[in-house]
Amino acid sequence: MTMYAIYRDRQPVAVTPDPLKWFHRNLSYSMDHATKHEGYRVIELQPDERDWQIIRERVERMDALEGPRVGDFVIFVDGITRRISQLWDAYEYDGEHHPATVQTSDGGSWHLCRSGHVSFSGSLYTSIPQETLTLTDERRLGDIWIFHHDHWTAHNGVTGFVEFGVYRCSLPANTP
Repeated sequence: MTMYAIYRDRQPVAVTPDPLKWFHRNLSYSMDHATKHEGYRVIELQPDERDWQIIRERVERMDALEGPRVGDFVIFVDGITRRISQLWDAYEYDGEHHPATVQTSDGGSWHLCRSGHVSFSGSLYTSIPQETLTLTDERRLGDIWIFHHDHWTAHNGVTGFVEFGVYRCSLPANTP
C-alpha cells in the first residue's frame, strides 16, 4: 500500500494512505488549497518491507549512539524548533579551548546511513554550544531517506519517518 507523508512548514504532520481524505477529515479546506496557500506539502512514501527492514536495522544502530545526533530536534528558549544538522567536536587551537557545538536547520535532507549516523544536506545556521542542550524524554518523528534496497544510484531514494530525540536549548534560536 502506498503511504503519503503530510508536512506543514517542514514539520511532519501525518502519514496516511489517502491524503485527500485526511485533508477533508482534518481541515476546513481542500488539499489543493492547503498545498498552495497554507504551507502543506504531500510526499509519497515508497519504502517496501525490505526498505523498512533496512531502516529498522539502522535505527537500532542510531539509537545506540550517545549524545546529540544529526536529525535530533532542538527546541530553543524562544519556542523555535529546528533539527540538528551538523556536530562539531571540541578542539584545542593555539592553546585555546573550543567547545563542542551543533548546527541546526529549518529543513533539508537527512540520509540514514548504514552506521546509524545521519548525513545532512542543506543550509545551516551558525553553531551553538552543545553544552546549552538538555535531552528531554520526548521523541519526535523526523523524515529520513535511504537508497531503495540499499542500491546506490540516482533517483533511487525512498523516504520514511523515524523517531528522534528532542533537546531543549537554553539560548534563543540564532538568525542567519
